[in-house]
Amino acid sequence: MFRLRFGFTRRARRGLVPAVFAALIVAAVSSCSTPRIDISRKDNITAEKLWGLRRGATTKTEVESAFGEPLDKVVVKNGEKYFYKDFNLRVVYMEFDKEGVLADYEVSK
Repeated sequence: MFRLRFGFTRRARRGLVPAVFAALIVAAVSSCSTPRIDISRKDNITAEKLWGLRRGATTKTEVESAFGEPLDKVVVKNGEKYFYKDFNLRVVYMEFDKEGVLADYEVSK
């Protein structure tokens, strides 16, 4: 049988087990809760926003006004890449040329 021998008195050991058990219960219950998701957020990826994207015509400014700030920006030798993710975990990768015009984009399923 497992025994605690960390210098605790018998009385302290008796109080320690229920305290640890209670802490585990609280941790388990609190980990099951989910945060509220605001589905009206500006940066949600919608079909209407995607239909507005035009390769060779849409600028970074237009993309940022429609989708908001990107999750990440990466500078590449031909320009810049933007990454967006919404509450459904859908991801959009956008690549801009050196002039800041949308060269290509891809949407995850």
